[in-house]
Formats: sequence, structure tokens, C-alpha cells
Amino acid sequence: MDVVVQIQGRDALPVRAVPFAGRWQWMSSPDGIASACLQKPIKTVRFETELNGGAKEVAVRNREHLPSFVLQSNGTVRPLHPGEWSFCAVELKGLEAKLRGEKKVEDESFASWRRQAIETLPAGVFVWLDDFKRWISDTCQPDCVDQEQDDDVIEEPTLQPLVPPELEGVLFEGLRSNWPRNRLNDEQSFVPLSSALADWFETPFDDLSGEQWYRVKTDFWPMPWDELSPNQRREVAAQWDYSHDPEAADERQRLWDLFCRQDALQREIREWEALKPQSITEKAEQTDRLLALREQERLLRVQLSSDPVASSAQDDRAQQQGEVEAVTQEPAQPVGVEPATNELQIPGKQPHVAGGKLAVKAAWEIELETKRAASVREVMKRLQSWADEGKEPEYLIRSDPKKRCVFWRTENGDEKDYGEGACAKTIKLWMESRR
Repeated sequence: MDVVVQIQGRDALPVRAVPFAGRWQWMSSPDGIASACLQKPIKTVRFETELNGGAKEVAVRNREHLPSFVLQSNGTVRPLHPGEWSFCAVELKGLEAKLRGEKKVEDESFASWRRQAIETLPAGVFVWLDDFKRWISDTCQPDCVDQEQDDDVIEEPTLQPLVPPELEGVLFEGLRSNWPRNRLNDEQSFVPLSSALADWFETPFDDLSGEQWYRVKTDFWPMPWDELSPNQRREVAAQWDYSHDPEAADERQRLWDLFCRQDALQREIREWEALKPQSITEKAEQTDRLLALREQERLLRVQLSSDPVASSAQDDRAQQQGEVEAVTQEPAQPVGVEPATNELQIPGKQPHVAGGKLAVKAAWEIELETKRAASVREVMKRLQSWADEGKEPEYLIRSDPKKRCVFWRTENGDEKDYGEGACAKTIKLWMESRR
């Protein structure tokens, strides 16, 4: 398979794919890659001089250093400091020691190490392809390798290596929108989720293989695969296909515009009904306006009911709204007490804590803007933007890009962090309450 991805229009290799591109020679093995990325880019070389028998130190480029980068949640690229690889290097050494301590034959132990070592390398981290080729030229050519280590010679990387199916998705974890080059990042390459999973709907998540495992992990999320029946999995996949199929874009926009118009009319009707006229003139104006609005809404309902696609979608909305109302129904308000209003009219059950409520609010805003379900990364990006811009100051304190979280203020005034894990659970529960 093609292991090259495109990031910001430039060819790159996920670090987890480098061992396959380097045909598992030591320099390109997980240990070798961690060691190369851990090297400092500049090193000091000491030269003996003929003047007075002295010596001179010169800073030169470290040819053994391989620059690495991480694709962040906001789509930007950040270079990794060599020191950030120390943890990975220690983990790889620990893995090797652990497997050596187990009583297995050598081939079996090596096979286990190769698979586990790949997953130990960080997800979402990559090297630029031209940097990798230069690094090979500097360190893995015949004139750069000791004669006793001829096996480490890599003249050209293999960019379409054989990869075990169960590891295909693992290689590109964290680089989903770029996996693989020109395969899933353009409209012509749209692959329906229903087609990709056609033979796998009855398979447990842990038994999925290759691309199927990755499609479920990314596109099927946040729905819990193992908690759904095969038929429910098919329904979710069909919904994803309709929401992402480029050929259905115009139809989705048409339906969206119709339903938005209907919602706007119904909202305006409620606003006029809530008015309390203070004179006969105001009462007449209210009556005339309500008659006009109700007629427009009636004609729109007739149009929707006569449209097969819109009618089906409307039935789904009514069913979902009924379920939502059953879940979120509030106790009756005492006489004279105004009920709390939902400014955005967010559907579904709202979380109790402020951090969760803000996440749902952000998710709903994104859904209204993009006409599709929001991803956790999009929600976290918006929460971080709100925190940086001083929005929602009553609860949001600040963002922390490194930890991919925001800090929010509880009712007791305590400071708590809210990250991608908590956000994923919040969005999952909210999505389930809307079904």
C-alpha cells in the first residue's frame, strides 16, 4: 500500500510507516527512528590544528538527526523537539526487555516486538519525505555504513511496501484526513462507509481488519460499535454516507434550507404568540401577522409532505424530537415563573456541568454552520478559541494547546480542565439523546 501522505501539499511519511519504507533495516526500525529523532540537529566537531598543536571546535549539521513533526488538532504543523522522543525511546527499550523476559522462541518474540513497537511510536507524527530521503543518503548508504553492517544499507525507500492488514489503520492514526495520499481526501475518492463495511457489520470491533478498523474508529465515531446490533450499525453507516456523499451535497443543501425556513417560521410564530398586545391596534397587528405566518408555514408543510425525500427526513426529525422531548421534558413551572429559554434551541439532553454545556453549545453551532455532525477536535478547537477570545468568561478561564484542553470554573469557583476525552463522552451522550 502507498504509505505517503500529503500534509499542506507536501509529501510526508508517518513515523509508524518508516520501518516499512526502510524494509526494517536497523536504522529505520522503531528503535533506529527514535534514536535518529532524538539526535540534536547540530553537533560540535573537534578538529586538530597545526598551529601550536591546538584544536578547534566547529558546529556542524548532525547527519544522523531526522527532523520530525506533529500534525496538531487545529491542522497546523509543529516541529518536535528531540527531547520529546526520550519517552518513546525508553518505552521501546522496556518493550524489548519485557519480550526478552518471556519464554518465546526468537522468531515469535521478534514478530511480537515488531507489531507492538509500531504502536509505541507516537501517533500523528511524521517526517517530510525529502528529509527522510536526505537522511537515508547521509546515514544509510554503503559509504556511510560499516562493512560489518551491510544489512543496514538503504539505497531507496520502499513507498508501497507490504503492510499487514491489521496494521494499516495504525500507521495513519492521527493523520486521518491525509490517509493515504490522494485516497480519501478528495471527492472523486469518496468511499461509502456502507460499502467499506459491507462484510463486517457482524464483526466485533477488536476483530476488524485494516481499513475497516480505521473507518470504524474515525468515521463511525462517536457511536459505540460493540454496543449496537448489526442492523443499527448499517443504519449509522447509511446516515454517514448520506451526510458525506459529494453527489448528495445539493440535495442536503435543499433539505437544509427547507427545514431552516420551517424552523424560522415556527420560531417567529411562537414569538408573535407570546406578545401581549396593549391596544386594539396592536392586537389587530398581531392577528394579521399570525395569519400570514401560519399560512406560509402551512404551505411549506404541504411542500415538504409532497417531497418523498423531505417527507422521510421530516418523519425522522419528528421521531427524534419526540424522543428528545421525552428525555428532556422539564417539570411544570409554577405560575408566574418564566421558564428558562434555550438561546440556540439546542436539541437533545443537556449536560449538568458548565463544561459539558459549553461543549454541546459549540457542537450545535458547528453543526448549524457545516450541516454535519461536529467532531471532537472541532469542538475543542472552538472551546479553545472562545477561551482565548474571552467568550463565556463566567465559566471559561483559559486554553492549554499542549494538553488539548480548556480550563473552566465550577460553581464553587474551582478550576478544572476539560479535554478531548471528556468532550468525546459528552458529545456521545448528547448525540445518543437526539436519536
